[in-house]
Amino acid sequence: ASGDRYAMAAIGVQYSLGHGVPQSYTKAMVWYRRAAQAGDSLAMNNIAAFYAAGRGVPVDYARSVQWFRRAAALGNGMAMFNIGLSYAKGHGVKQNNSQAMDWYHRAAASADPVARQAADHAIKELQAQRH
Repeated sequence: ASGDRYAMAAIGVQYSLGHGVPQSYTKAMVWYRRAAQAGDSLAMNNIAAFYAAGRGVPVDYARSVQWFRRAAALGNGMAMFNIGLSYAKGHGVKQNNSQAMDWYHRAAASADPVARQAADHAIKELQAQRH
């Protein structure tokens, strides 16, 4: 069953990017939702990103943060970074640099090297704003 969620998320990515299939955010969202229901944190993070960017759905920052939180609860480092970004920008949550920094630090401690690098950069940016 766990292999199925990865396959479903992978199909979502294919539709999102238009690799081997006609590009469709709507179909990507269908596959991401199936994978998310099976517990896939990458799919949850991608659903959140779609809500944040309005890909195949209306922009809804509050829903975006809800999905980022679900993915972060499963240890998804990029979701942790994205929650920090949401706090930094005030998207879906009240703008709060302290909360942003907290989430960036969580992402920086995650297993995801891309999330760690993005978080390290964001931490430096926030620190520079303070001085």
